[in-house]
Parts: sequence; C-alpha cells; structure tokens
Amino acid sequence: MRLLPAGFVLAFVVCGIGAASIANASETAKPTTVTATTPAEFDAQVAQIRNEIKPGGRYGGIKPGDRETVESSLDRMSALLHSKGSVEALDGNEKTELFNAQEHANAILTNNEQNRLICTNVIKSGTHFPQKVCQTVAERDAIRRDSTDTFQQTLGHKINNWDGK
Repeated sequence: MRLLPAGFVLAFVVCGIGAASIANASETAKPTTVTATTPAEFDAQVAQIRNEIKPGGRYGGIKPGDRETVESSLDRMSALLHSKGSVEALDGNEKTELFNAQEHANAILTNNEQNRLICTNVIKSGTHFPQKVCQTVAERDAIRRDSTDTFQQTLGHKINNWDGK
C-alpha cells in the first residue's frame, strides 16, 4: 500500500515510443515526466496527448475503447482543474479523483495497467480521520484473490467437516 504524497503534482508520463508498437511500449519506452499544475499548462499537454492518440500518432496503436477511456480521463481531469484553477486549490477527495484519472490514462498510454495506482480514502477503526491509501491494480488483485481463496478454504473446511447434525 502507498499513501498519496502530500505535495501531489499533476504529471503525465510521456513515452518516446516512436515507430515501436504499443504492445512493446514497456520494452522500448523512455519515460519522461511532464508537470502541469494550472489549467493552461494542462490544456497544452492535453492538446498534445489528444494529437498523439489519433491513428498514426505516438499512441495511435491503442484500442478504440482505450482511446475513449483516455479521452474521458482527460475530460474529467480538465473539469477538476478548471473548477478550482490549480491542483493546490482542490480538496482531498478531488485530488484523489484527479490522481486516479491521471493514473488510469498513464497506464493505458504506457501499457502498464498492473502498476496503475488506485487511491481511496479510508477511515481506520478507532479514528475519524480519513487516510489516503494507494495500491496498484496488481496489489488489489492479489488481495482480492487471497481473500477469495481464504473464504473458499474456510467454507470448504466447514462443509467437509460437517457431520450432518
């Protein structure tokens, strides 16, 4: 589990894929971080990304459904930034929503879904203070799988040891 950093800054990972196919992005990509903290900076980056996800662009090889998901994520992020004017002006829940939308778009563009972070606000027992907890898709899947296995083993043990009384 990871906690969302206090100094959260909107950053896109832009990969230099060139002529390589999107399927091989993880092997050939050289990520660089592009930071945007205001709507104007973000809009400039979004225009570039939208141009690159068109057929023939750097990310033109992504599936149409993934392209729609990236577009939707960009629209949501833009709406959040334009509503407050900067990342710093967003409240905690809005920053979490912005972060999740950003991670989803980045995961698609870099062909790295299993390492995408998903953040949630959790209130632990005995406290009223929410805490941001971030886990990768792979970590969440492993927890879900382990929970299901444990439940099935427990249930199977009880059924197999039932004596019919």
